[in-house]
Amino acid sequence: MNESHKYKLVFFHLPKNAGVSVRRAIGIDRKSHKFPFTNVSVALGIDVKANTLDSIYESYHKFAIVRNPYERMVSLYNFRKQGNDLYDYANLKESDFKSKEELQNSPNIEYWKKLQDIYNTGDIFAILKQRCGNCAAFNITDKMRDCIKKGIGDEAPAEPIIKVGEIGYCRFLKFKCAAARTCQAWVSGGPIKD
Repeated sequence: MNESHKYKLVFFHLPKNAGVSVRRAIGIDRKSHKFPFTNVSVALGIDVKANTLDSIYESYHKFAIVRNPYERMVSLYNFRKQGNDLYDYANLKESDFKSKEELQNSPNIEYWKKLQDIYNTGDIFAILKQRCGNCAAFNITDKMRDCIKKGIGDEAPAEPIIKVGEIGYCRFLKFKCAAARTCQAWVSGGPIKD
């Protein structure tokens, strides 16, 4: 998957952390190192381990590259904006997710099954669509976003961070959160807008 046999390295590629450049530099060819799921550019650590031979995983050095999280969010925002890939959580479709077969192999499948039991539904796609971004407690009004900007302060450019993370405020749990997340407090009918 993400192993360099030349340098005996296993690379954990975190999005928007120069991963493509690193893969090129250490000779990882994506054509010969297939990812286990469709429509992903990176893999979770659990996926890398599961799809790398044990002998290689145990004997190679493992590493990741990280960067300032604010710069990373700005970079991700610009990347997604360029590709017109800013998500619309109010209108999620089944095609926005992995197939049912791929979901069965997902490291998060137990979490989603637990939510299926809580909400008493056999439709996993209905559960997958229950995100903070469409929860009735998720506040994305201008006033709330201004408050979040003040909280970020001068440490980083707040606007791109809020946009790329699609940050809002959960009125139930009393903290800021990203639209892509979910929890057991989810209620239909959101988000709260101006």
